[in-house]
Amino acid sequence: MWKESFELGIIASSLPFIFYRLGWSWLMGFSILVLMFLIYFYRYAEFLGRFGDNVIISPACGEITDIIELDGYCLVSIFLSPFDRHTQVYPINGKVIKSVYDQNGQFKLAITRNKSHDNEKKMHYILANNGAVVKVTQIAGFLPRRITSENKVNVKAGEYLGMIKFGSRVDLMFPMKVGDTEFKRRVIVGNKLNIGDIIGLYRKID
Repeated sequence: MWKESFELGIIASSLPFIFYRLGWSWLMGFSILVLMFLIYFYRYAEFLGRFGDNVIISPACGEITDIIELDGYCLVSIFLSPFDRHTQVYPINGKVIKSVYDQNGQFKLAITRNKSHDNEKKMHYILANNGAVVKVTQIAGFLPRRITSENKVNVKAGEYLGMIKFGSRVDLMFPMKVGDTEFKRRVIVGNKLNIGDIIGLYRKID
């Protein structure tokens, strides 16, 4: 919490002590509950697993709400509730070729794909080691007002990417075919994912 939102961490940690000194016990109790929720929400554990170049993993914890295969591409949408871990990782081995922050100020409900098209977001384009260009989009939802991410070039699947604050969505888009390989999906709509779960992998076309 102090790494991602230092000011919020200091304020949330100080309020219980301040209210205690003022004798406002009910506010002290409420501020302790808020602090406990923030610590839970900002929880982070480094993901140590690593994968081969043809594997795409889940960049986030959450539920798959959409899978769309169209014009040779696949879009997987993962919704993060306030109770999911809100850190994200890179989904594939490769090189970040571009990152774009779309700061338009709209914060609609992120669970609905069509309604959240104009939400504030950050898009990361990764040239994977197998030749695929994979797009990861961090989308701010109704409550969050901030997206953070690391500035890396060479990345590995499972390395820390960033965080979205308080309920959001992560979209993953990638080509269905790369060279002599095609993507074999291992997930369906409704699946509950953890960071590092395998979305699918590229295999040689029979």
